[in-house]
Amino acid sequence: MLAHTRPASQRPGFSLIELLTVMAIIALVVAIVIPTLGRARDSARSASTQSFVQRFVQAAEQFQQDHRRLPGYFTVREMGAAQNIPRGLSAVQNMLLDLSGGVVTGNPPGVVANIGPLDDPQTHIRVDPTLIGVPSATNKAYFTPSARGLALFSNLAGERSSTAEHAALFELIDDYGMPLIAWVQDDAGQASVRQPSDFATEDSRTPSRFYWASNSAILGATQVGRMKVNMSQQSLLGGTQAERLRSLRGLLGNPAYPVDVNVAVDAILPNASRGPIVVMSGGRNGVLLGTEERGAKAAAGPLDYGLNFKNRTGALLPSRIDLLTEFDDIVVSGGS
Repeated sequence: MLAHTRPASQRPGFSLIELLTVMAIIALVVAIVIPTLGRARDSARSASTQSFVQRFVQAAEQFQQDHRRLPGYFTVREMGAAQNIPRGLSAVQNMLLDLSGGVVTGNPPGVVANIGPLDDPQTHIRVDPTLIGVPSATNKAYFTPSARGLALFSNLAGERSSTAEHAALFELIDDYGMPLIAWVQDDAGQASVRQPSDFATEDSRTPSRFYWASNSAILGATQVGRMKVNMSQQSLLGGTQAERLRSLRGLLGNPAYPVDVNVAVDAILPNASRGPIVVMSGGRNGVLLGTEERGAKAAAGPLDYGLNFKNRTGALLPSRIDLLTEFDDIVVSGGS
């Protein structure tokens, strides 16, 4: 006896409405899950970068405790020299020479010569990048970065005038593939702040506490890091000289110690820094104090230090604030 066969038109299947319903449910699940995964990934990267920056600052503090000076093979005054703006040695690179080693004598294979912020060849040193972070009799290696935390400068700061030698050195990078920058206070700078140049200037021709020139290699670049950020235009630390110095004071000034709040908002000056060492990452968007971030839009101009206490009209705020909380930058200070 032949088995009864159901006609093809009567076989079980899904209707068009059922298929569309399933597709809609899948799309809804994807719409919920993907942003959640993105936020979780960003949170993990942010936490990892925070830990990385803190380790670097702690290594700097240990070096300071052992040597009674802040880390940096070249002095803060030398790093802040006008000559270093085109030469492009960064503050992090300078700190790594003390914290992670690599300075050599002679001319072994792979050595990078003519390292230094000044034009004078007599002040230059030789560095072997393969020895960075390797402990030896002459190198305690206060800080040993992982391979993931290092990148050649030449791969990080495109379209920036810098010597080929400095471009062959390493920079520290965060979990977003962007370089860290560090600000080191000039202990031989101004003891008290009476005018803006006492706290931050373009370069060390005017003695101050901090010098923009020490990080010009990154802040003046147009295609920085994995995200190809134009720091010279997208960062409040870029722009015109006057604007970036106002923002630099807002960044590095300790909001708990103003000189005098009874003056115009753009004339309020910090009497103390956040710390002798301040290390920062641009965070999620890779931009250091990005012009499109909430803090920059609230500032409606340079990041004037006085905005911690007054609004642009000159009215005092109900309570003191910290401008940096409105940016996604990761900023860690230390030292004594």
